[in-house]
Amino acid sequence: MSECAAVGGPGCHSEKYRREAEMWNECAFAFQLTDEERVYLQAAGIGDVGVIRQSLEEVDNSHFNVNCVDYMGRNALHLAVDSENMDCIELLCDKLSFECIEEALLHAISKGLTKIVRTIIEHPNYMAGEDKIKRMDYNNAFFRTEEKSQFSPDITPLILSAHYNNHEIIQMFLARNHTIEKPHVITCLCEDCQIKQNYDSLKRSRSRLNAYRALASPAYMALSSPDPIMTTFELRQEMMKLAEVEKEFKVSRFDSVSDQIHLVVGCREMMTIRKSMCMSAYPRKIGRTACQESVEWTEFRRRHCARESAALQIRLTGDDDKSFRNNYAFLRRVFFQTEYLTLVEQCMNFACEMMDLCRGTQEVEAVISDNLETEVCGANVRDPLGRLRMAIRYQEKKFVAHANCQQYLTSIWYGSETAFLQSWTLAKKVGLSLIAAPLLPLICIVYIILPTSKVSKGLRCPAAKFATHTVSHFLFLVLLAAATFRVDDTSVTHAPVANEMARERFNNTIEERKTFLKKMLRPESTVITPVQILIILWTAGHLVSEIKQVYFQGIKEVVLNAYSMLNFFILSLYIASYTIRIIVDLKIKEANNCYNATQLAAEFLTNVTYSNVTRIKDLEVKFNQFMQMMKLNETCRRYMYFLEASRFNWVAHDPEIVSDVLFAVANVLSFARTIFLMPAFEVLGPLQISFSRMLTDIARFLVLFALVLLAFMVGMHNLYWYYGLQRIARIVEVGNQTFTVEEPATEPFEGLVHTLFTLFWAMFNNFQLASLPIKHPYDASNPNDAQYQYKDGMIKTNSSTEVVETVGMTLMAFYHVIIIIVLINMLIAMMSHSFEDIQSECDVEWKFARTKLWLNYIDNGSTLPVPCNLLPTPQSVARGYKFMRRFFSHKSVFASSENSRSTAFI
Repeated sequence: MSECAAVGGPGCHSEKYRREAEMWNECAFAFQLTDEERVYLQAAGIGDVGVIRQSLEEVDNSHFNVNCVDYMGRNALHLAVDSENMDCIELLCDKLSFECIEEALLHAISKGLTKIVRTIIEHPNYMAGEDKIKRMDYNNAFFRTEEKSQFSPDITPLILSAHYNNHEIIQMFLARNHTIEKPHVITCLCEDCQIKQNYDSLKRSRSRLNAYRALASPAYMALSSPDPIMTTFELRQEMMKLAEVEKEFKVSRFDSVSDQIHLVVGCREMMTIRKSMCMSAYPRKIGRTACQESVEWTEFRRRHCARESAALQIRLTGDDDKSFRNNYAFLRRVFFQTEYLTLVEQCMNFACEMMDLCRGTQEVEAVISDNLETEVCGANVRDPLGRLRMAIRYQEKKFVAHANCQQYLTSIWYGSETAFLQSWTLAKKVGLSLIAAPLLPLICIVYIILPTSKVSKGLRCPAAKFATHTVSHFLFLVLLAAATFRVDDTSVTHAPVANEMARERFNNTIEERKTFLKKMLRPESTVITPVQILIILWTAGHLVSEIKQVYFQGIKEVVLNAYSMLNFFILSLYIASYTIRIIVDLKIKEANNCYNATQLAAEFLTNVTYSNVTRIKDLEVKFNQFMQMMKLNETCRRYMYFLEASRFNWVAHDPEIVSDVLFAVANVLSFARTIFLMPAFEVLGPLQISFSRMLTDIARFLVLFALVLLAFMVGMHNLYWYYGLQRIARIVEVGNQTFTVEEPATEPFEGLVHTLFTLFWAMFNNFQLASLPIKHPYDASNPNDAQYQYKDGMIKTNSSTEVVETVGMTLMAFYHVIIIIVLINMLIAMMSHSFEDIQSECDVEWKFARTKLWLNYIDNGSTLPVPCNLLPTPQSVARGYKFMRRFFSHKSVFASSENSRSTAFI
């Protein structure tokens, strides 16, 4: 409402303001008290039982209201609670209405007066009103418009007790069968949620937030939930989703310094009750009448001023900096809203505090263990790390990195057989792995033959399994390097280039003939070498391992695991590569058999007249003529392509080229997969985490970069499209000879693809400014006109392309400024911020990543490394037999989490 000096004064010329002022006076008159009511409230405030009893005996007086309130909305029982006089409270509970009793109860809960709360809730009048409320629809409180309390209508006594985390009061209400109803999901479309959303969306959001503040109370979770850890995890997930949907309540409402200072100043002004109230400083709802606005303002003043008036009067009197800081901290504690992310952190702290209470290994196991859903031999199996796996799935990093969890996990990791490794240094562990690497096949054979021996038991320990699998992984990388360098392929010569070029004559020897045939005839080249056969065995072993993982963990878990998905992608590339390679090898053998090419070529080299052959080039000409004669065979002409050895004569999508491409990509990813082993080491683990986080930053950055790149690509292509299609003749002199070469008028922007690559590589400073000018057709009168360049940063004037080149140079300048100065530095800042975040929580992040790595090996199964896991063990044979029986009896579901691995060894 507008601010007026007086009703009807010179500042109120409008009829609208006059009516608002009259309505405000009528509303203000409703809070006027008689002398008897004023004495009655004053007696309740000081605890004078005699005056209160005398006033209650005069209740028949029509001018006396036993439920009257003062200017701050406090009734007699509310004032009696402040005085903490039990006799007054019991006396007033007999006479006051249930609404007044409930408001006083909430006030007592907010002050933590346990004895008074117990007295009120055990009073017959409150119990009768409580039973009446239970029979009514509780949701009706949401639509209440008349608020006579400093608390919102959705705040129940139990919710308020949970807000203050008072376990004694919470226990009182839980004993009386009070509960906190969990709000419906944010996407709920039921009729009740739709009605509340249409009625007041803000009120619905605030009521949901109040409910989750109560549900996230540590005292409430500890007293009401049979499994507080599980409740904590579920609440965190729900509130994190709500924080993403309702971003308005994601963080505290007052984040900026200016907002916080304005809050302090506003609270100081509220304490001056008799000052004029500027209604324009508060938002007004469209469609509300002036009387409703006045009532809302009065309720606002009464709820916030009355609640902490005494404390604020004490805390807001200081003018020095120290007092201001104290006042500011108090106001943050009183008024600032704890939003969803704060509640998420609160739940995590509660879970960690639960772990702090564990005094032994058995208690830690009781907290982090969980029952499996499957049944083995008719009995339930308890997973000692079930709750820990759930914590990893829910990203509960602090809980996983807790000292008790890590100590228990470490004892499982090393086990009893390899416990001595825990005290060894990293150098000793690496040395032991290198010594045991040659003996790995023998150890695997002992494990298969003697599964109960000490060697087999030691090999089942997670630390030993990790060591053997790591050795197998590095052996696989050595095989990939050997296949890349083709050390076992005799068709490839590794002679120095100088010697190869210096040899001009053909030496008629058997070795020279074999080398020549491998160079000219495709069947003579080896498509699949012994090293590649070993790689196929390793690939098959990885495939078996991944299939077992799908069977035991389920498809959903495997899909959500980045490491498993990377393995599947790599395996897909290797399988596709070698499948194509095998098909090519069959085609080559079929072509060789059809033409009998190998034998005919050998006879040709034997019968050729070497007197006329002085160079290798001469022999290649004769051999090409021989190949042309072979093409005359109509029956085998379709196989002729697979006899050509020179890749320059192959089609671009030749199967062997495609196979090499897939193999190359798979090799890159196989070497990159090593970074997933880095969390096992404290020094390398944080680097791997930072690297992964920076890749996420780059992915976010690419969205903006792609937009800028697309914008300039379209602009530059529109500017240079005509000149990119034109071909300009340029004279090139080589020695004493002159050649004419045609080239585009503008090479950097010859087409859309050229423009894209030019702009992309310009980001890395691979762009020459001298290539920006447009080349003109050759003019005999001015020979240098076609190849002029920038001089001193200026373009050539008096040219037909002056405008185009000027705009093009300007756009390139803007592109470099935006890309190099703005975006690249933005990316650097983003990655620096991510690195600093990881370093601030370095220990927690590393232990969480290490735990995820360790859990992949803490299971019965997958003991033998690749490719030894292809050998059948007695356990795998028995498990396969049981699976086949259950499969054909329709009692088994493949690729489900129900087929969980046993952890009985723990």
